[in-house]
Amino acid sequence: MSNSAHNVLCIADSSTRLSSLARTIKQLGYQVHTTFTPDQAVAVVAASANRIDAIVMDEDMVIDGFTLAQSFKAALSNVPIVLVCDKGSGGKPPPAGVDFVTVNGSHDQIAAALEKLLARSSGAARG
Repeated sequence: MSNSAHNVLCIADSSTRLSSLARTIKQLGYQVHTTFTPDQAVAVVAASANRIDAIVMDEDMVIDGFTLAQSFKAALSNVPIVLVCDKGSGGKPPPAGVDFVTVNGSHDQIAAALEKLLARSSGAARG
């Protein structure tokens, strides 16, 4: 499956961060859906539950990114979630609900995370 066949939901409440993440994801060839608020994100997911293949979200939002990630994972257990943080995790595994943590949303880290996670979720869907 080509990247363009994958839909990635990008969530950040900072227009600068959202623009940067969306630009990176588009450059990787994915279809991007963007939202500023958790409520908008929930509406996008509800409207296109079977069409969202991955979520890339900022950890530093009005609502805690970890909490939001856990909520999405509870509803969409097969959808990988990449959390963009300002600080590293100190080598700890990602928190519950998060499949991958990237620091500052570097292009290379997001590319590697989406490639790995979408390949894994596509393989699981096939069976």
